[in-house]
Amino acid sequence: MKTQYARKQENPLFQNYPDEQVLSDLDLLKDGKLNYAALILLGKSEAIRKYLPQNNIVVGFRMYHSMIQYTARKEFQLPLFIAIDKAWDYINQPASNPLLHYNDGSYIFDIPSFNKEAIREAILNACCHRSMLIQSDVVIKQYPDSITITNAGGFLSGVDMNNILTVNSVPRSKLMSEILQKTGLVERSG
Repeated sequence: MKTQYARKQENPLFQNYPDEQVLSDLDLLKDGKLNYAALILLGKSEAIRKYLPQNNIVVGFRMYHSMIQYTARKEFQLPLFIAIDKAWDYINQPASNPLLHYNDGSYIFDIPSFNKEAIREAILNACCHRSMLIQSDVVIKQYPDSITITNAGGFLSGVDMNNILTVNSVPRSKLMSEILQKTGLVERSG
């Protein structure tokens, strides 16, 4: 995280700061104690399992939309800075993210079915906007032609299907959203 933050903020010296100072400067450490955002973003798997067992990303691949049982499934109960890469690597396997051939005149381009940046952003949004009060995972249902990502908690007050694209975004964890933005993992909008 320090390297990503230093690069995004164009502050190479940040990488040399002691971990405790970094955590404190980013409001992840208060009075010598880590908060939940620190646990979600950087915590050890054992601590996540103990204190936030609902902090999972579950990817299930199904060959058909009508299938109830998954063909392949992987659960990631890791700090988010690691889980996001592991989840993408699992989604991006050749068998489940095949290349599509696109013709442009005489040229043929191979394009993956699922775009890395779009999927990562959607997963990170699901993690930032989820309710940790509800004992449910971030669930990714992957099919050969689509991906559905759901999280616990539903829409916040004032947000619905009719205004989701026009209403200002309000994350459930502002601190977590700010750190993801400051490290370059998500864009800030809304």
